[in-house]
Amino acid sequence: MEYDVIGHDKYGLYNSLGAQKQSGAYSKQLRYILNFSDGSHDLVDIANMLEQPLWECETAVNDLVHAGLLRPLG
Repeated sequence: MEYDVIGHDKYGLYNSLGAQKQSGAYSKQLRYILNFSDGSHDLVDIANMLEQPLWECETAVNDLVHAGLLRPLG
């Protein structure tokens, strides 16, 4: 599934979502997903760039969708 970035991080995703999400891996996932969700990369591509299984990015993707920063295309 591809996603489109529709905003910028002004929602405090990097510092206010709890200790579990404060991990370096979570922050890196947020950065990669926001930076590479440009219509030419899908989540599989981004997970491969992160060298992580796709399902490990699920929390970051869901948080970005919930914050209104990412939306499914199509």
